[in-house]
Amino acid sequence: SNCDTCSDSTTCTLCATSYYLKSDNTCTGTCGANEYANGSIVIPACIVCPSNCKECDDPSTCTLCNTSYYLDGNTCTNNCGTGKFGNNSVS
Repeated sequence: SNCDTCSDSTTCTLCATSYYLKSDNTCTGTCGANEYANGSIVIPACIVCPSNCKECDDPSTCTLCNTSYYLDGNTCTNNCGTGKFGNNSVS
């Protein structure tokens, strides 16, 4: 339905404008949890966030971490380092 080019009846290879190709070869207007929309590549797609990221803006900017991980700058860590401690109450 939102697919411009397909290789068969269930496999989309290029989505319509403003849609992103998902890993299951379907198109979506909004990427899911643990994904970000990358429209700057040849085929706009939903890309999985880096390890331990629950939400991200791009491959180097986590905005929310998985359980037991903490945001330290733009990355998620489970080891806060000297002089820091994990704080789950920060929003």
